[in-house]
Amino acid sequence: MTKNKKLSEVELNDKYKYTKSGKLFVLFDTGADDPNRIIILGTEDNIRLLNSEIIWFIDGTFEVSPQPFKQLFSVNVNKNNRKIIFSVIMKLL
Repeated sequence: MTKNKKLSEVELNDKYKYTKSGKLFVLFDTGADDPNRIIILGTEDNIRLLNSEIIWFIDGTFEVSPQPFKQLFSVNVNKNNRKIIFSVIMKLL
């Protein structure tokens, strides 16, 4: 994504729509015509991981959100009780 001043100017190039392994990464996009545009990022594997975990960690931050978005909202899990938290779904608001 490039730096844009308006949500309608955000253009998702194909290189950002897929992971390096070719899996779809943009799960949902309300579109450039939506004044309150939302883009949800993740993979189908991430959805399955969320479904397999009992505890989710939810975070919403304003500090690191790329412009012109106002908030980055993430859903995270601690897979197999490790010390690492995985961000599985991210939503740009």
